[in-house]
Order: sequence, then structure tokens, then C-alpha cells
Amino acid sequence: FFGARANLAKCLMYAINGGIDAKTRAQVGPAYRPITSEYLDYDEVMEKYDAMMTWLASIYVHTLNLIHYMH
Repeated sequence: FFGARANLAKCLMYAINGGIDAKTRAQVGPAYRPITSEYLDYDEVMEKYDAMMTWLASIYVHTLNLIHYMH
């Protein structure tokens, strides 16, 4: 259910790119240090992905609370 309303693949890209959108180059998430190595390390990616998903879940919950408050 949550995945239908949040783009988790884009969240993964934000985790890899340090919160920067790959297309617009805008800083849209928390400013983490991007992964710059030639190969992705699973543990490093998952650590950053978990942190980015925590941020995304927080944004999602606050947005839903705002929507429900306004109704």
C-alpha cells in the first residue's frame, strides 16, 4: 500500500546520489554523501537506503496527517 504512493525506486536513487534528483539535479532529500565508488556495495547502499526511507516515511506521514486534518 505504501509503495503505491511513494516512489521507492526514486528513493533508492536519492540514497545513491546523496538526495539529489538524477534528472533535475535538485537537492530533494537529505544531503547525504553520494556513493561515488565504481561498484555499489550492498551494505553501504542498504544503510543509505534505510536512512532515506526513514526520511521519506516521515514526509509521507506528515503529509497524510495534514490531509486528514484538512478534511
